[in-house]
Amino acid sequence: MHGIGRLHINEESLEIEKQFASSIWDNISRLTVNDAYVTSFTYNADNQLHWRSYGRSGQGYCICFDYPRMEKIFRPHANFGPVIYDPEVQLSAIKQFVNTYLVCAAEQSTGKREHIVEALIDRASASLELLIPTFKNKDFQKEKEVRLTYWNAGCFDELRKKNPSGYTRPCMGGVSKCGLIVPFVKLHPNGEAETKLPISEIVVGRALDYDKSKKSVEVILENSGYSKTEVQVRQSALRLA
Repeated sequence: MHGIGRLHINEESLEIEKQFASSIWDNISRLTVNDAYVTSFTYNADNQLHWRSYGRSGQGYCICFDYPRMEKIFRPHANFGPVIYDPEVQLSAIKQFVNTYLVCAAEQSTGKREHIVEALIDRASASLELLIPTFKNKDFQKEKEVRLTYWNAGCFDELRKKNPSGYTRPCMGGVSKCGLIVPFVKLHPNGEAETKLPISEIVVGRALDYDKSKKSVEVILENSGYSKTEVQVRQSALRLA
């Protein structure tokens, strides 16, 4: 698990270190696909790879969002940020999380240590649960992915403790895909001031009739509460062979 079992502080903390590595590994390995829900975005609206793979080879649309506003309105409901592709950066992030708690555990007196170490292991595991969904194989780094990640029951319980009156569990839904019913959560902007997603631009695929597509998009946007000046509509600059 990205070197969790190879973390070291000093010889005196070796037993605690082994306990940390073993317990954290057990906790993380019990995670299931039901624990995290992810929506993927990209920094680049005119990425040829994305238009080919997800944009029906130029016959689709790309919806662009205002990054700072997206990040703001979904906190604390979910995390919104870039994917980490570099294995060294991933390992460094894991070490930083685990070592922070490991140092605290090693500094505890013997009489209190067992109870406190168990609590620190739980906290370290919870931190890694939030971190790991931001990792991806380096072979995909050309995608320049940004992920909106929501954690299921565990995350909800922690948020409810911190802000019992300001957080409600998102609605669950399901969509049919490849013969399966794929579950999803319906997130809503945070606060009364934000009633719409911060869409900044709609990019029309190069293979579509731009004038007709632009008119259709503008009608949909207007009926959804977006003004003509609020969201720009343009055609993709890419030509797919």
